[in-house]
Amino acid sequence: MVYCLRKQNFWMVDVAQESAEAIRLARRAIEFGQTDEMALSRGGLALAYIAGELEFGAECIKRGLAMNPNYSAGWTHSAWVHLFLGEHETSLAHVRQWARLDPRDPALVQGNLLSARAHMFLGHFEEAASLAEQIVAGRPTFVPGWYALAISRALAGDVASANIATKKALELAPSLTVSALVALMPLRRAVDVERLREGYVRAGFQP
Repeated sequence: MVYCLRKQNFWMVDVAQESAEAIRLARRAIEFGQTDEMALSRGGLALAYIAGELEFGAECIKRGLAMNPNYSAGWTHSAWVHLFLGEHETSLAHVRQWARLDPRDPALVQGNLLSARAHMFLGHFEEAASLAEQIVAGRPTFVPGWYALAISRALAGDVASANIATKKALELAPSLTVSALVALMPLRRAVDVERLREGYVRAGFQP
């Protein structure tokens, strides 16, 4: 999970080396954790997010949740992978299940981020922006919240507000570009990739 967070926040120093190590550890976790819902779920997410093995990652997480449907973190891992697969309504449903099981989980900021992403892909731009605003209000240094807000506002047609969010994102992470942001998520559907690209361009990120 540490490597997933490092990727999400652009904290990786040697991307190739850290990605390879994350994939190695995820495969080991799955190999030796066949009866451990945490190992299957975390390993599945890492392989989906970092290696792009979406179907295999989703299957590992599904197996973990079948063992323990009350493993709340497994539902957020599943939500992320379904987001990557383009199954956005399922992603939203899994975020809601996570919140029901553990409503006080401090990591629920990821739930808002996930929901903002899913709503953005579904074309619900105002809902996505509202969720992103909640994120940055509570965690003003959380870079993914700012670029989620920027793209949501841009796609909603509020370019001025999008530019403000983009400026804040770049203050926190100056290396952010359209290509880097688009490459951050291993999206299966071309339409989702194009929506991301369009939104980041409109928000004012450099290519």
